[in-house]
Amino acid sequence: MHAPQRCLTLQPTLDRTLSDAVRRACARWPGAQAEDITQTTRIRLFRRAQQRPAMTFTPSYVRRAARYAVIDAARRQNRNHELRSRYEATVAVGAVAVTDDPETRLLADEMAQAVAEQVDHLPPARREVVMMYLDGDGVSEIARRLGCPRKRVDNLLYRGLATLRHALAQQGMSPQA
Repeated sequence: MHAPQRCLTLQPTLDRTLSDAVRRACARWPGAQAEDITQTTRIRLFRRAQQRPAMTFTPSYVRRAARYAVIDAARRQNRNHELRSRYEATVAVGAVAVTDDPETRLLADEMAQAVAEQVDHLPPARREVVMMYLDGDGVSEIARRLGCPRKRVDNLLYRGLATLRHALAQQGMSPQA
């Protein structure tokens, strides 16, 4: 029989501290994104409370946890932006960097459409992992979000990307084409 789970809640003053810290750090970000970061920080704090039940959260600890969550989100956003701009500015043929000419943009759009179509044909578990990976999430983060072992995510991602590469090569859209 399972032990009853206790409800973890932050004290109202700490919850306000958390919301204020995230709001200040994310002043230029959309409200929904700031709310996501607030929820992520709450989850981190709750997990920490489960690991160390006797721990008490001080306002400075809550602000620090919020700051780390904001930094993680900013890094993830920068990584996504960096990958997107690298993809748009580079043609896979010979890995030659090209400027923003119409032909390059057309090839990038065709590749993006083909990838999206082929991702839809992947088995559901692989599709979910590949989509999260293409959104910029790392293997460890995907495993944490899905609540499954890292090795399983590695396997699903490896097989999903291999299937995706094979399907794109069948359409003549591989980097060697």
